[in-house]
Amino acid sequence: MKKLILNSFVFLLLFIVVFECFQGLTSPIFSVRQFTADIKRVFTTPSIANKNDSIGYNPNGEKIRLNINNLGFYSHIDFEPSELSENYALVGDSFVTSKICGTYNSIAYFLDETIDAKVYNFGASGGNLNSYNDIYETYNLKEAKLVFILITGTNDLVYKKQSKKSQESPLKLVNLINQKLNGPKFYSQPNFKLFEPNLNNVVYLVHDNLTKKSLIKNGVEQPVIELHIEDRYRFSDGHYTKEGNKLIANEIFQFLKQHN
Repeated sequence: MKKLILNSFVFLLLFIVVFECFQGLTSPIFSVRQFTADIKRVFTTPSIANKNDSIGYNPNGEKIRLNINNLGFYSHIDFEPSELSENYALVGDSFVTSKICGTYNSIAYFLDETIDAKVYNFGASGGNLNSYNDIYETYNLKEAKLVFILITGTNDLVYKKQSKKSQESPLKLVNLINQKLNGPKFYSQPNFKLFEPNLNNVVYLVHDNLTKKSLIKNGVEQPVIELHIEDRYRFSDGHYTKEGNKLIANEIFQFLKQHN
């Protein structure tokens, strides 16, 4: 009996480790309730590879809607380059992508609903400041009225710019091995020189362990909005809930009111 219990425990532990490594969707702090919700979300969410709109689940197991636009970003609207000069863009990592919270619970969506303009969502899960700068350049966001870039703490400032990715293999295992071998390289401390000096239509939003004062002290000249969202507006994995995203959208709205 003891051997059966031990084998079962080892199997469960291995399953959790493998699930986290290859899916990256479980919560950082393990709980049975949260793990059950994560399993449900992974195995019941339809594939979105061949369609724009689908149903998913947030960390609490509640249904959410996800939508992918014409560029492949999670967004409530398609990107229209010809209309960029009259509209806004929001750039950032998974906090902006809002795959955890839902496309129609995202910061971009709530801001879009609040102002008389479109807000294009350029969320790139796992991104960092280099990624955001690349998005800004790739999609010519200098033409937008304003571009709001959400910086998730000093962690976004330690990644070195990577060289172009090598061609992917049709074998998933080979790609996983290459990712491990050619993974990201890091600075020993936050590198504020990653902030581009000539992005004249950019406004930075900072939260977690990054402050407006630290950006100004290190020579960042663009406007900065410092966010202070209470922990009760976060899921167990740290992402903001629908209510948290509404508060952030309102912070941006208040900034626009003061500067228009």
